[in-house]
Amino acid sequence: TASAEFKRCGLKQSKWDTCQFYLREHGKLQGVLILHVDDCSVTGSDTFVHQMTTMLTAMGVTEFKAVDKKPVKYCGIWIARDDQGQYFIDQNQYIDMLEPLPLRSGRLCEMEINDVERSELQSLLGALAWVATQTRPDIAVAISESVGRLAPEQKPTVQLLRHVNAVLADLQANR
Repeated sequence: TASAEFKRCGLKQSKWDTCQFYLREHGKLQGVLILHVDDCSVTGSDTFVHQMTTMLTAMGVTEFKAVDKKPVKYCGIWIARDDQGQYFIDQNQYIDMLEPLPLRSGRLCEMEINDVERSELQSLLGALAWVATQTRPDIAVAISESVGRLAPEQKPTVQLLRHVNAVLADLQANR
């Protein structure tokens, strides 16, 4: 398996993310290799990237991204590295794709949402929750509370739709 091959090359598997492998030498991180379904990214020292590129190619993996000064997209997240080895990530392109929930005419704030609105709201909340866990923890509480208010026993209202739209608008306006 790929996992066994990575370990054979000295990479350690993350305890928290089984799709993430890393190499440390003399206590210093040399690089990281991350797999997610059909997305593979490698970053680290030039030596590490070269070794992983050679290994992946030998394994028949032809499509992977090496993160360096040129940004690469990995699972909807843009990642780049500067000359000092600092990493920069953003999901601005993904965030810009998100659309506010339609507020149908005549729907008052205190009215309970219907099944179509519930489905649309669940979808948008899922997208926003992913953003919160990846690059924008500042919206995590608002999203978590909104998900809690979506439970049927809470009888979610149109006001919840408005609230989530406001969170999205603020997210898109303040990057």
